[in-house]
Amino acid sequence: MKGGNNMKKATLFLSGVLTLGLALSIAGVVMAASQSTTASVSVSQFLSITLSNTPVDFGSMNPGEGPINANTNQGYPLIVTVGNESNIDASISARANNPVFASGSDTFPVSRMEWSSTGAGSWTAYSTSDATVCAPVSPGGSCNIYHRISIPPGQAAGSYSVGITISAA
Repeated sequence: MKGGNNMKKATLFLSGVLTLGLALSIAGVVMAASQSTTASVSVSQFLSITLSNTPVDFGSMNPGEGPINANTNQGYPLIVTVGNESNIDASISARANNPVFASGSDTFPVSRMEWSSTGAGSWTAYSTSDATVCAPVSPGGSCNIYHRISIPPGQAAGSYSVGITISAA
């Protein structure tokens, strides 16, 4: 019987070694799988502008006076800067939001105010239609818009104003 127990132990030991060996052998075989894909994003055209030297201010004037330039650093020049984060060149335009300067019920035509991209030479009267001032202006670049005004003779006293829109496309 003694020999029989040793035989059983040897069989168990051998069986355990084979099982362990088989388990190690299976665990040692690594099956790898891989796939690839893509990542995508759409970047839109983007354009931003910043205005400096605002508001456009002409100070106090007398009836019939002009053309007078806007005060230095208050619209003379108004500076339009295209943001560095922009990814397209800009076309800068200007327009008046109303056809008249108004002070209460008193008015005078917005066309009495003019702009120039150089401050000399040719000047363009404001209107309610967009007018191109500078193009093209690259990201990080700027456009100067100089302003001057003439007050009609006999114009009633008052503080006159009109909104202007500077845009980029």
